[in-house]
Amino acid sequence: MILNPNVNWGNHPDYQQLNYTILGMPTAGTFAEWVAVPVHRLHEKPSHLSDEEAAALPLAGLTAYRAVFTKGKVKKDDAVLVTGIGGGVALFAFQFAHAAGAKVYITSSNDEKIATVVGLGAKMGVNYKQENWQKELTRKEYMGFQAIIDGAGGEDFGKLATLIAPAGTLVVYGTTAGKPSAIQLPRLFFSQATITGTTMGNDEEFAAMVAFVAQHQIKPIVSSVRPFDQIVSALDEMDAGKQFGKLVVSFV
Repeated sequence: MILNPNVNWGNHPDYQQLNYTILGMPTAGTFAEWVAVPVHRLHEKPSHLSDEEAAALPLAGLTAYRAVFTKGKVKKDDAVLVTGIGGGVALFAFQFAHAAGAKVYITSSNDEKIATVVGLGAKMGVNYKQENWQKELTRKEYMGFQAIIDGAGGEDFGKLATLIAPAGTLVVYGTTAGKPSAIQLPRLFFSQATITGTTMGNDEEFAAMVAFVAQHQIKPIVSSVRPFDQIVSALDEMDAGKQFGKLVVSFV
């Protein structure tokens, strides 16, 4: 079984109610030997996943699924850009969009991570530490991207806004790089583009995400599995940005 980490999303599918929380934030989560949750939070684990792979799926998978499909409306043959590849949500966003038949491009500050994901099917990757990196993408997709999935914000946010295709959508699920830079508003409204925010997803999207993973036999990318008594080292690895995929803690 796997856990749906939503707590009190509410009845409106478009947004969570005011008392919504996530299992683990701000209350205690699953860094414990025993956790009690209501039965309706449990879903059957896709049979092709190991326990460790299944543990990596729920939170990041749900966030990516809503960002890609509900907010980004990604479909077959769309040009999609996923930024900051290497983190859990970004990798799921790549996997989901790729499985849906989209042309997926990626960015990262790590050339090795870029090469790995290109090997998994990304059309192209660029290192955002390089000057004018966005121009490389424009040369490949001169009309821009129907969907851009971003969890960073930061100084490159304005560049992302210039890459949105006519009537395209820039989906924002985080600000790990800090305060976003300014965007060119005429570029935004003359192209009929949209910038939209998203976080987590509703219970129906969680069930749809699990079914999508099962249908397409998608396996979460796991950076490492380590015992609970080494959990601090996992947090240190995440803080340093060294991970590629999800960090899994085992109690076995």
